[in-house]
Order: sequence, then C-alpha cells, then structure tokens
Amino acid sequence: MFRRPLLLLLLIALPTMAAGKSRPPMAPVTISKTELAPGIYQFQVASDGYVEQLNCVAIVNDADVLVFDTTTRPSTARTILSELRKITPKPVRFVVNSHWHPDHWSGNEVFAEANPELEIIATEKERDFMLNLASFGPDEHQLMIQAGIDGLHDILELDLDAFGARVARAAGELGVEPPSDLTLEGWWEQAKTLEDE
Repeated sequence: MFRRPLLLLLLIALPTMAAGKSRPPMAPVTISKTELAPGIYQFQVASDGYVEQLNCVAIVNDADVLVFDTTTRPSTARTILSELRKITPKPVRFVVNSHWHPDHWSGNEVFAEANPELEIIATEKERDFMLNLASFGPDEHQLMIQAGIDGLHDILELDLDAFGARVARAAGELGVEPPSDLTLEGWWEQAKTLEDE
C-alpha cells in the first residue's frame, strides 16, 4: 500500500493536468444513492459523459468515512461528497482506489481538499499504474476501450506495431486524431516497464 506526501500530490494533480484539454461544460450528473446495509452506501452514476455506470461506495465508521473509488470527474466526486454530507458530518479519512483506470480515482482531489488528513490506499502496483499512465485522460481511456484494450495485460500481449495499428483503427472508428508514434511508443514502453517491476 502507499500513503501520502509526494504520491498523494501527484495522484491529486495528474487528473487535473490531464484534463487540461478544452471541453464543453457538462450538465450535472444524476447520482442515485442506495443504503446497502447500515452505514454502507452505494452512489451510482448512470453516465458522466465518459463512462457508463460508475459506482462509489462509502462506509460510515464510528469516527470517519471510507470511500471506495472516486469516479471519473472531480465534479461528480463533489456531488457525491455533498450527498455524503447529508448522511454524516464525519470526515472522509480513507479513499481506496481499486485500480488504475481513471474512472476509479479521478475524484481523489475532491476528498483530499475536504480533508488534508486523507489517506489514499491502493496496491503498490496500482499506484505505479496511476502514476505512470495518469496522462490517460478520459479520451485516451475511451480510445483504449474502442481498441479492445482492457488493461495492461492486453497491451503486453501486443508488439508495438500491433498496438499502434489497433489504436489507430480505434481512433478512426471514433473519428479522432490518432496518438503520435512517439506517444504510442511511450505508452507501450511504460506498460513493458511496469511488467518488469
């Protein structure tokens, strides 16, 4: 597991930096809340414009709250935090990120801003994925989904040329500019580096 200072700062800042591309403003998302058991809440987002069916779970403990996954957008995370405040004034003390896909951790910054004592919990491997592949914004994530690449294992099964061809085909299908050869090589090399660790 990892904890605080520099890594926390990077995990908070990178989604914001990756989102530096100009986008039209999004309409507010609709979030439904279900109490799964006493003190355990599931927040669901049908669509946030990037990903269909997002889930965030909050566990209200005696002194604090643990949140599992923080969604794709800080704006969505802010809405969830606002809904959580209607349930309890207790601080969110822990955020658990299940894995490196941006739709599971791009709202971390909202919870860190709300509580400077926040601890973000993930495996070391997932932390490495988040730090090394954090430049994947929602557009890049959608490109990988379109290319049928569902994580590191899919990249590792391809040589660089096959990876580039699959991503270029997906970009054409989505009607977007394909990433440069240098960008593709960087992503592929990062995946290979992570495999070796």
